[in-house]
Amino acid sequence: MNSVISKAALTLLTSLCALAMPAAAATYPDKPIKMVIPFAPGGGSDFFGRIIAEKLGQRLGQTVIVENRGGAGGSVGTQYVANTPPDGYTIAFISNSFAVSAAVSKQGYDPVRDFTPIVRVVDTSMVVAINPSVPVNDLKGLVSYARDNPGKLSFGSSGAGGIAHLATEDFLVQAGIKMVHVPYRGTGPANTALLAGEIQVNIGDSGAVAELIKSGRIKAVAIGGRQRSSLLPDVPTSKEAGMPDLKLDIWYGLVAPRGTPPQVVERLNKEVNEVLRMPEVAEAFNKRFGTPAGGSAEDFGGNIQHDFQLWKDFVARNNIKLD
Repeated sequence: MNSVISKAALTLLTSLCALAMPAAAATYPDKPIKMVIPFAPGGGSDFFGRIIAEKLGQRLGQTVIVENRGGAGGSVGTQYVANTPPDGYTIAFISNSFAVSAAVSKQGYDPVRDFTPIVRVVDTSMVVAINPSVPVNDLKGLVSYARDNPGKLSFGSSGAGGIAHLATEDFLVQAGIKMVHVPYRGTGPANTALLAGEIQVNIGDSGAVAELIKSGRIKAVAIGGRQRSSLLPDVPTSKEAGMPDLKLDIWYGLVAPRGTPPQVVERLNKEVNEVLRMPEVAEAFNKRFGTPAGGSAEDFGGNIQHDFQLWKDFVARNNIKLD
């Protein structure tokens, strides 16, 4: 008898929760939202994410609180979000490291299965930067120097298994050279290490090092994109530098835990797309080498699946392992 009552109570509770979910989604948001940035301050994720958080909060009428949770190429903060309730009150501002990390090694989450895509926010590029102590001034010179001095050069990244790490591994494979990998807890710390000479090479967020390049404190030998950036007009594209197949592109976007109500995802997608149409947002993004993206949640999900498979195949083909 007790067993029958327990089953009936469980069924009733499940039904009530199912009824409550649409009601909660209809009033969303009625409290502050947490946006987790899975990298340390100082990089593109932090810069673009904070702009979106401020403008999105204004449109929603609720504060969007930014929380940096760096580590393991973005995996620490991302896994944290995966384990939060799927109610739209904890979301992640991720880069394509989100898909790349899972392609390199088994994570505590699956980028496709465990998350609900919301919207692609911004597209930007990476730059191949070197410490001035390296006696070269172009990409071909860097390749030749690395080949003639095996084991002498080290490269940094924003975390083992992230997009900066894999983009550099791709460069090394294409160039047929080797360097020592030194991972950091974000773009900012990696750039600090490059500036100090702790590492000699760093492929990372263009916007984070633009002023250092302009001042001559570090050198840049190639940048992503189809054409040169107006912000760094003297830096050749990877195609101009002789390596057109380098993957020097970064995207950033928003995801939520799996099971987040469609009404919540639709609301967030709509509001972020409106934010991306604001002239002041486009202007701020452009100053950091970013181009507003936008689009549907479904399209963004396709981006994630594509990058996950792309890098999964690369890792398997070249036997890439984490340090």
